[in-house]
Amino acid sequence: MIEVVSNIIGEQKGVNPIENQQIFNLISKSKHNLYKNILSAFKKHITECQDTFLMSFYENLSEDKWTFEHIKLRVTTNLAIFGRFNLKVKNFSKNRNLKKIFHYFLKNSEKIWLQDSKIKDKDYYIQQINLMVIAQERQILQNFTNCYNKQRRNSMKK
Repeated sequence: MIEVVSNIIGEQKGVNPIENQQIFNLISKSKHNLYKNILSAFKKHITECQDTFLMSFYENLSEDKWTFEHIKLRVTTNLAIFGRFNLKVKNFSKNRNLKKIFHYFLKNSEKIWLQDSKIKDKDYYIQQINLMVIAQERQILQNFTNCYNKQRRNSMKK
């Protein structure tokens, strides 16, 4: 998996190799707390949104022109169903109706939630979120969010 990620990142022409290495590090290393904080902020933003302009903007961003209530339902459901935080990020990045909304949230996360949050190292979060945005734009985040594979013991061994 990691070899495939590094090959795809390495094959992209016209991009900064340092930036590629940072994206590779973001994907290959566990960032559960980062993902958890981003996803909980995204859920809170969607469920507590009262701005009618933003609601209609989100409706227009969904490909099937979902109502905002349906968007809210799908965000809540997706966060409840998918187990690991990295899989939830991957799902939001792949879902054709939610990926543009999630992308907009990531691009504007500093003013939407980060500046008012209790997170201490905001510069780190801004840097990591910017890498997530770049990875999503290059179709890397959707395909290669790293998954934890539980090691299974062979029950046939004696």
